[in-house]
Amino acid sequence: MFKGVLRLGLLGPIIARNGVGINRLNLSPSLFRQCTFHQQLRLNSEFRLSKKFQNSDQKNAELYKELYRKKERRKRNWIIFKRVFLGISTFAMVMIIWQPWNPYSKQVSRNLRKGLWSESEKEGKNYMMALKYYQKALDKSNEEHMDQLDPKYTGIVLKIAEMYDNMEMRGEEREVYKKLSEFLHGKLTNGEVEEKWKDILLNRDLVVRTRLLELAEKDTIVDDKYELLDSMALCEERIKDKWPFLAQMGAKNGNIGSIDGMDIMEVLDLNSSRWYINAYMKRRRFVKKYCNEEGVKFFDNFSAKWPYFMQDLIRARDLFAMMEMTGEGSNLAIELLKSNLLWMQLSDYHPIYLGTAILNLGSAYYMKSERHELRASQLKKLLRKEENEDKRLDLEMHYKQEEKEQMKALEMSGSIYGKLLDKMGGIEGVKAHKKDRQLQACLSMTLYSLGVLEVHRMNYFESRRYFLQAKEVAADNELTQIVDKVDAETENMNARIKKQEIDERMSKNNYIPATTYR
Repeated sequence: MFKGVLRLGLLGPIIARNGVGINRLNLSPSLFRQCTFHQQLRLNSEFRLSKKFQNSDQKNAELYKELYRKKERRKRNWIIFKRVFLGISTFAMVMIIWQPWNPYSKQVSRNLRKGLWSESEKEGKNYMMALKYYQKALDKSNEEHMDQLDPKYTGIVLKIAEMYDNMEMRGEEREVYKKLSEFLHGKLTNGEVEEKWKDILLNRDLVVRTRLLELAEKDTIVDDKYELLDSMALCEERIKDKWPFLAQMGAKNGNIGSIDGMDIMEVLDLNSSRWYINAYMKRRRFVKKYCNEEGVKFFDNFSAKWPYFMQDLIRARDLFAMMEMTGEGSNLAIELLKSNLLWMQLSDYHPIYLGTAILNLGSAYYMKSERHELRASQLKKLLRKEENEDKRLDLEMHYKQEEKEQMKALEMSGSIYGKLLDKMGGIEGVKAHKKDRQLQACLSMTLYSLGVLEVHRMNYFESRRYFLQAKEVAADNELTQIVDKVDAETENMNARIKKQEIDERMSKNNYIPATTYR
């Protein structure tokens, strides 16, 4: 080894000085590698030394070389960029012209694109022009003999109705929806829809009939309401067939629309978020308690496929419940709103603001209490007139039952409003989120509703406190409609207090109203 190093030390300078190629010397492979390394090391050290003592011409030459290399590098990068850009642009143009994702023909697509462009802000939202293009697209679809049950076809019809809505042409909009509703519902009822389109068309049928009820006039509102109920029933039958565990979850006699087997407060305690471990575990315990094995597997799946029409079904149920809660259908309204909350909490779909959905349920219970109060009042009048002892006993039994149901509904309404206030984080918790106007409106309406309940209980001190808080929140967020509601209810409360004071004074003084003599 030492001999090799010695030989390398002797040969290295000779090779470097005389420029003799190493490959011309008869060296062993190991000595050849060592000699090569030594030569490179010496040349590098000489280069560094020579660079250190370069004159100005040499430095300029080196600088020129460096600038030239940078220029060549930029030129090469620019060529690569142009080629990539040209390739992407060409691919994009081909895809725009070819449009393999577009389900429509070229002629139909052209009119649809023109319609979309016309209704955009760049074209000044020219809805009339957009309507003409959509009608042309529909005519072309008819010429091509497109199946009228195809979701592509019904999608164009819905765009036409949307343009009438944008132009506030309610009569024409209603006519389009009515014809589409009759066509779709008839085909769905008769089983003439292909399986692959069924869920989509059930959803469209729901959307159309929901909109018809929103547009309903006095003479059509009852018919439109029960037509929507028919569409909801079709969706619920579909759920029973494909997702039976959703239909049976805590339901009474397997009837969708009732969660008689579970406490609604358990549902309200749930948090639909899956990203918090406590919320996830509580949700899992709830599912295991009320679901069969199939349901547990479904809810454990993070990508569980819910019914396509679920969100629009929740909206339709909410609208129907709002229509029913003031009349004899208040019990059905309550069950629909309960099951809506159940599905919203478990699915994490909130087509309705969750706070609004809870408020609606509290209002439905309050309406129910008023209905029982009215019946109790009517029975009380009959009791005063009835002389037959057996009939009096029967009336008294019904009267006590109505009073009991009234108090139960009133208590439930208050509990739901209180639970909502807790879920929002209380008054101070909500005020911290000043930019969330929806949350602020929900808080204001909750406080207003609690105030109305306290008026009903004749707890006027508490009701006045709730009204003042509701008005403060509403005024801070410029919610003028809520301010007006609070003012009107405050006036009613003051009038009620004044009347009670007068009645008390009259009863204390044994005052007898004057009678009219002939």
